[in-house]
Amino acid sequence: MGSLAGLWMCLAVLSSAAVGYASACPALCACSGTTVDCHGLGLRTMPRNIPRTTERLEFLRVPPE
Repeated sequence: MGSLAGLWMCLAVLSSAAVGYASACPALCACSGTTVDCHGLGLRTMPRNIPRTTERLEFLRVPPE
């Protein structure tokens, strides 16, 4: 019975961490993995709440040459 309670506790902690990460995505932008995509929004200032784990931040899509 004790291990079942421990499992539920772990699931609760992991779920709250996932919800916290999802809510950290800047408003109007789309977050996927380590990418924050804010292209096409006409932003004039740096968005708030960019996740610390961000490796790629997109503001403009430049077509390939």
